[in-house]
Amino acid sequence: MKKVIKACNILLPNAYADYEKWAVVACDQYTSEEEYWQHLRSYIDEPSSLDLIFPEVYLNKIDLDNKIKDINKNMDLLLQDNFFSEYKNSFILVERKVNGFDRFGLVCAIDLDAYDFDPNKKALIRATEKTVVERLPIRTKIRKNASLELSHILVLISDEKKEIIEKLKQERYSFKQLYSFELNMNGGYIYGYLINDKDTKDYINSKLNDLISDNLLALVGDGNHSLASAKMHWENIKKNLSKEKQENHKARYALVELENIFDEGLHFEPIHRIIYNVDDNFLKAFKENIKGESKSIVYNGDKIEYININNNAIEAIKEIQDFLDDYLSKNDNISIDYIHGEENLKKIALEKNAIGIVMPRIKKEEFFEYVKENGILPRKTFSLGEANEKRYYLEARKIK
Repeated sequence: MKKVIKACNILLPNAYADYEKWAVVACDQYTSEEEYWQHLRSYIDEPSSLDLIFPEVYLNKIDLDNKIKDINKNMDLLLQDNFFSEYKNSFILVERKVNGFDRFGLVCAIDLDAYDFDPNKKALIRATEKTVVERLPIRTKIRKNASLELSHILVLISDEKKEIIEKLKQERYSFKQLYSFELNMNGGYIYGYLINDKDTKDYINSKLNDLISDNLLALVGDGNHSLASAKMHWENIKKNLSKEKQENHKARYALVELENIFDEGLHFEPIHRIIYNVDDNFLKAFKENIKGESKSIVYNGDKIEYININNNAIEAIKEIQDFLDDYLSKNDNISIDYIHGEENLKKIALEKNAIGIVMPRIKKEEFFEYVKENGILPRKTFSLGEANEKRYYLEARKIK
């Protein structure tokens, strides 16, 4: 069977680079906390992936077209200056220590022809939440003229026997160590190990094929919209390519980190909701429409209230999100954001006199079966860890 998850040519900064300043957290984190990104910027005085991404906290605050031009220019300059070392046809095993847990993943490329964010397509690699198509043009525009991709995408496999990543974990000290450093802004510690010998790569490919069940191999755990944008970019390109040129075109693939859903260090955390510019009528309507036998918390400015929600976490999230979508559609002055971490939620609700809704946590053991049966989860159902546990931009890949 054709490999849809494969080794690829991976770029890492040269040895003289300051890795602690190079790697930064995913662009879609801390979207209500501009001070996080200001602090990060004040810390960085070296070449950094921060200069190659667009933190979404600045959406509608800065000129996007000029920012994209700067990003493209910065990428090209780093390539011209031979800033990167390239590891050809390789995987990288990642060991991440954060918040008292160890998590392992495998940096690789996925074939975008084997992925689809349309839940009706039943692709080998599928999205886990409804893709908000309106969010894709900006990300596709960023990718359009980019010479590099840096990825915060996490893709999950269901390897209950722990025969792939966990086996590599046991053998990691036999592989060449590529990096070892502390991630900035409380991101923990990270190690990377090079895997490029034929026997290990053949083993990985064989075991990945064994995981295919009901034409499903992997699910997107984080970075759904970034991967969907890569897919759209590739679809735009391939229309003008012959079948032969499509076969190995760089844009056909996307860089991701593959993780096993059964990794003990991988935690499903809720994504909370913060609602701005509401009055007492909002909470009244919320309590009238959302009911159940379980309880959750609402931070109402400096007050704490309790609400009843559905016992089933996924159904509770769907009911809450459906209510919020409907309420916001009828009230143009109200806005919503999605927050990682209950303490962050509480802090923002207090400082901005907003309504913070604490969402329930889903069971990761139900994850693959739910998607097989139902197609996709409600929007923003879960997060793989808290904000500081998210993937940092580190490895890169040429896409043109």
